[in-house]
Amino acid sequence: MATGVEVWWSLVYIYVPLFMIKNNLSDSSVALFFSLIIVPLVILENKVGNLSSKKGFRFFFVGGFLGLVLISLFLFFTSNIIYQLVLIVIGSVFVSFLEPIQDTFFFKQVLTSDEEKYYPLFSSSADLGGFLGKFVIAAFLLFLPNKYAYASMFFMMLFFVFMALRIPKNKK
Repeated sequence: MATGVEVWWSLVYIYVPLFMIKNNLSDSSVALFFSLIIVPLVILENKVGNLSSKKGFRFFFVGGFLGLVLISLFLFFTSNIIYQLVLIVIGSVFVSFLEPIQDTFFFKQVLTSDEEKYYPLFSSSADLGGFLGKFVIAAFLLFLPNKYAYASMFFMMLFFVFMALRIPKNKK
Protein backbone atom coordinates (compact mmCIF):
# COMPACT_ATOMS: atom_id res chain seq x y z
CA MET A 1 0.00 0.00 0.00
CA ALA A 2 3.00 2.27 0.51
CA THR A 3 3.57 1.99 -3.23
CA GLY A 4 0.24 3.66 -3.97
CA VAL A 5 0.91 6.60 -1.68
CA GLU A 6 4.27 7.24 -3.32
CA VAL A 7 2.70 7.02 -6.77
CA TRP A 8 0.34 9.81 -5.73
CA TRP A 9 3.13 11.93 -4.25
CA SER A 10 5.12 11.65 -7.48
CA LEU A 11 2.25 13.38 -9.25
CA VAL A 12 1.91 16.03 -6.56
CA TYR A 13 5.58 16.87 -6.05
CA ILE A 14 6.97 16.44 -9.57
CA TYR A 15 4.28 17.09 -12.16
CA VAL A 16 1.80 19.47 -10.52
CA PRO A 17 4.45 22.18 -9.95
CA LEU A 18 5.42 21.84 -13.61
CA PHE A 19 1.78 22.22 -14.62
CA MET A 20 1.52 25.28 -12.37
CA ILE A 21 4.55 26.93 -13.94
CA LYS A 22 3.29 26.06 -17.42
CA ASN A 23 0.05 27.87 -16.51
CA ASN A 24 2.02 30.99 -15.50
CA LEU A 25 1.53 30.64 -11.75
CA SER A 26 4.28 32.18 -9.64
CA ASP A 27 6.92 30.38 -7.61
CA SER A 28 5.25 31.62 -4.44
CA SER A 29 1.99 29.97 -5.50
CA VAL A 30 3.87 26.67 -5.82
CA ALA A 31 5.19 27.15 -2.29
CA LEU A 32 1.70 28.00 -1.02
CA PHE A 33 0.33 24.88 -2.71
CA PHE A 34 2.97 22.70 -1.02
CA SER A 35 2.05 24.24 2.33
CA LEU A 36 -1.66 23.62 1.81
CA ILE A 37 -1.31 19.95 0.89
CA ILE A 38 0.39 19.27 4.22
CA VAL A 39 -2.41 20.76 6.37
CA PRO A 40 -4.87 17.83 6.09
CA LEU A 41 -2.04 15.39 6.82
CA VAL A 42 -1.00 17.20 9.99
CA ILE A 43 -4.58 17.47 11.22
CA LEU A 44 -5.83 13.97 10.38
CA GLU A 45 -2.95 11.49 10.53
CA ASN A 46 -3.00 11.01 14.31
CA LYS A 47 -6.79 10.59 14.36
CA VAL A 48 -6.70 8.08 11.51
CA GLY A 49 -3.93 6.13 13.21
CA ASN A 50 -6.02 5.83 16.36
CA LEU A 51 -9.23 4.97 14.51
CA SER A 52 -7.61 2.24 12.43
CA SER A 53 -7.52 -0.05 15.45
CA LYS A 54 -11.31 0.32 15.80
CA LYS A 55 -12.48 0.33 12.18
CA GLY A 56 -9.78 -1.85 10.68
CA PHE A 57 -7.21 -1.21 8.00
CA ARG A 58 -9.39 -2.15 5.07
CA PHE A 59 -11.81 0.72 5.73
CA PHE A 60 -9.05 3.32 5.52
CA PHE A 61 -7.12 1.75 2.64
CA VAL A 62 -10.23 1.35 0.48
CA GLY A 63 -11.58 4.78 1.44
CA GLY A 64 -8.25 6.52 0.88
CA PHE A 65 -7.54 4.98 -2.51
CA LEU A 66 -11.15 5.29 -3.64
CA GLY A 67 -11.06 8.97 -2.75
CA LEU A 68 -7.89 9.38 -4.83
CA VAL A 69 -9.58 7.56 -7.73
CA LEU A 70 -12.44 10.07 -7.63
CA ILE A 71 -10.08 13.04 -7.28
CA SER A 72 -8.07 11.78 -10.28
CA LEU A 73 -11.25 11.44 -12.32
CA PHE A 74 -12.35 14.99 -11.46
CA LEU A 75 -8.85 16.27 -12.25
CA PHE A 76 -9.01 14.71 -15.70
CA PHE A 77 -12.23 16.58 -16.53
CA THR A 78 -11.17 19.90 -14.96
CA SER A 79 -9.10 22.22 -17.11
CA ASN A 80 -8.78 25.13 -14.67
CA ILE A 81 -5.47 24.86 -12.81
CA ILE A 82 -6.86 26.52 -9.67
CA TYR A 83 -9.68 23.97 -9.44
CA GLN A 84 -7.12 21.23 -10.00
CA LEU A 85 -5.01 22.52 -7.13
CA VAL A 86 -8.04 22.64 -4.83
CA LEU A 87 -8.88 19.04 -5.78
CA ILE A 88 -5.32 17.93 -5.03
CA VAL A 89 -5.45 19.60 -1.62
CA ILE A 90 -8.70 17.70 -1.00
CA GLY A 91 -6.84 14.59 -2.17
CA SER A 92 -4.45 15.10 0.75
CA VAL A 93 -7.36 14.31 3.05
CA PHE A 94 -7.55 10.87 1.45
CA VAL A 95 -3.78 10.44 1.61
CA SER A 96 -4.04 11.08 5.35
CA PHE A 97 -6.18 7.92 5.51
CA LEU A 98 -3.27 5.96 4.06
CA GLU A 99 0.04 7.30 5.32
CA PRO A 100 -0.27 6.74 9.07
CA ILE A 101 -1.35 3.11 8.86
CA GLN A 102 1.09 1.68 6.32
CA ASP A 103 3.81 0.61 8.75
CA THR A 104 1.31 -0.54 11.39
CA PHE A 105 -0.45 -2.67 8.81
CA PHE A 106 2.85 -4.26 7.78
CA PHE A 107 3.87 -5.08 11.35
CA LYS A 108 0.44 -6.59 12.10
CA GLN A 109 0.78 -8.92 9.09
CA VAL A 110 4.30 -10.18 9.79
CA LEU A 111 5.44 -12.35 12.67
CA THR A 112 7.85 -10.61 15.03
CA SER A 113 10.52 -13.16 14.14
CA ASP A 114 10.18 -12.30 10.43
CA GLU A 115 10.18 -8.49 10.72
CA GLU A 116 13.89 -8.09 9.98
CA LYS A 117 13.60 -10.45 7.05
CA TYR A 118 10.68 -8.68 5.32
CA TYR A 119 11.03 -5.04 6.36
CA PRO A 120 13.63 -4.20 3.66
CA LEU A 121 11.24 -5.52 1.03
CA PHE A 122 8.38 -3.51 2.51
CA SER A 123 10.42 -0.31 2.73
CA SER A 124 11.52 -0.64 -0.90
CA SER A 125 7.86 -0.56 -1.95
CA ALA A 126 7.89 3.20 -1.42
CA ASP A 127 10.82 3.52 -3.82
CA LEU A 128 8.98 1.36 -6.32
CA GLY A 129 5.92 3.63 -6.05
CA GLY A 130 7.99 6.75 -6.62
CA PHE A 131 9.59 5.20 -9.68
CA LEU A 132 6.30 3.89 -11.11
CA GLY A 133 4.51 7.18 -10.59
CA LYS A 134 7.23 9.17 -12.33
CA PHE A 135 7.72 6.67 -15.14
CA VAL A 136 4.06 5.98 -15.98
CA ILE A 137 3.08 9.65 -15.94
CA ALA A 138 6.13 10.56 -18.05
CA ALA A 139 5.19 7.87 -20.57
CA PHE A 140 1.69 9.31 -20.86
CA LEU A 141 2.98 12.88 -21.15
CA LEU A 142 5.34 11.98 -23.99
CA PHE A 143 2.39 11.47 -26.31
CA LEU A 144 -0.65 13.03 -24.65
CA PRO A 145 -1.70 16.35 -23.08
CA ASN A 146 -1.14 17.08 -19.38
CA LYS A 147 -4.61 15.98 -18.33
CA TYR A 148 -3.66 12.38 -19.14
CA ALA A 149 -1.30 12.44 -16.16
CA TYR A 150 -4.51 12.43 -14.13
CA ALA A 151 -5.97 9.61 -16.23
CA SER A 152 -2.89 7.52 -15.52
CA MET A 153 -3.26 8.32 -11.84
CA PHE A 154 -6.91 7.23 -12.00
CA PHE A 155 -5.93 3.79 -13.27
CA MET A 156 -3.04 3.38 -10.86
CA MET A 157 -5.16 4.34 -7.85
CA LEU A 158 -7.94 2.04 -9.08
CA PHE A 159 -5.45 -0.82 -8.99
CA PHE A 160 -4.72 -0.02 -5.34
CA VAL A 161 -8.44 0.06 -4.53
CA PHE A 162 -8.67 -3.51 -5.79
CA MET A 163 -5.60 -4.45 -3.76
CA ALA A 164 -7.15 -2.91 -0.65
CA LEU A 165 -10.39 -4.80 -1.23
CA ARG A 166 -8.40 -8.02 -0.83
CA ILE A 167 -7.70 -7.18 2.82
CA PRO A 168 -10.07 -9.23 4.96
CA LYS A 169 -12.81 -7.14 6.57
CA ASN A 170 -12.00 -8.21 10.08
CA LYS A 171 -8.26 -7.36 9.87
CA LYS A 172 -7.53 -4.73 12.52
